[in-house]
Amino acid sequence: MFSVNPWVPATKKELVQSISSVYRGEEQRFRQMSKKQLLAIFFYLRRTRGLFN
Repeated sequence: MFSVNPWVPATKKELVQSISSVYRGEEQRFRQMSKKQLLAIFFYLRRTRGLFN
C-alpha cells in the first residue's frame, strides 16, 4: 500500500513563494538560495509546524 505524498512545489519559484508566505519579507533572501536549500526548509516547516500538508 502506497501513501500519497503531500504536495511539494515543483519549481524553485513555487518553493520561494511557499516559504515566503511563512517568513514575510524574506523573499529576496530565499531567491538567492539553491533549490536544495529551499526544499530542506520546506520539509523542515512541514515536519515541525505541520504546514503545506
